Amino acid sequence: MREKPQSPPRPRATILCIQEGRVLLVRKKGGKWNLPGGTVEKNEHPMAAALRELREETKLRLTALNTAGTLDIGDTRHLVFTTEVTPGTNAQANNEIEDCRWFDADQLKKKPVKDSAIALLNAFLRQWLEAPSTS
Repeated sequence: MREKPQSPPRPRATILCIQEGRVLLVRKKGGKWNLPGGTVEKNEHPMAAALRELREETKLRLTALNTAGTLDIGDTRHLVFTTEVTPGTNAQANNEIEDCRWFDADQLKKKPVKDSAIALLNAFLRQWLEAPSTS
């Protein structure tokens, strides 16, 4: 019996937004907190997808991001981007997103966060997660 070929991971643009030591998370109605991002459309550049998703979900209108790397989690290939957001810049929940907030590492540990978001934060922001609170 031949094994079914495994389909390639679905590409997802994922953005780690940091503002004054806090990370931005989004939440759909009834869902867990997650990092902003979404599907990279056919023929779309991953950074363009990340900027589009960030604008669609949080109304943040950025023009560039830093490429951090990739991480496969389950059937998703996360194309990870980072950015430092200017202090005082507000993110607003938009479209399917019910809420978006900035969390410090201690607050994040007390929230229901998607396992994939925790894995991405561990992979790309481990030092931030392990830092003791300064409050």
